[in-house]
Amino acid sequence: GSSFTMYGGEITGNKAGSGSGGGVFLVGTTNQTAPPSFTMHGGTISNNTAGASDGGGGGVYVGEKCSFTMDGGTITGNTNSGVNVGQFGEFNMYGGKITGNKSHAVYNENATMNLYGGEISGNDTTYTDASAGAAVVLVSGSTLNMSGGTIKDNISNTLGGGVYVKGIQSRSSTLNISG
Repeated sequence: GSSFTMYGGEITGNKAGSGSGGGVFLVGTTNQTAPPSFTMHGGTISNNTAGASDGGGGGVYVGEKCSFTMDGGTITGNTNSGVNVGQFGEFNMYGGKITGNKSHAVYNENATMNLYGGEISGNDTTYTDASAGAAVVLVSGSTLNMSGGTIKDNISNTLGGGVYVKGIQSRSSTLNISG
């Protein structure tokens, strides 16, 4: 049931060697009834690095069943994804910017992302081995519900500079756009 609320300040220059969550790491488990949450109203999460080969969450790693809500602030310059949302995790974006990350801006694996506002722009996978999805990656049963916000000017090595949707192991991912 732990929660963290960020109104300003900086989380910057941190490194998770071979692990996940260079700047912020939320740990959750399958059996948890009140998993951790993080709310970002302002401030900056920048220039953090995760060494994990699975997308790691250089800026923010949202673990199993955990939630991350962003309605202001900036996530920028992180290596190995700006935000990584794991199994049954949830990311809600109402405002703010996710920009200039080296690798995916937001990587979702069997997770839910709700994009209501804000901007995801200028993210680039050409700095890393990440081959697809510079802005938003949906794999293994993930869902993106987009009813606002902007996804623009992202660069991918191969596929899906904006949104890359991929089903794995008979779990299809879903993209819902409205508004």
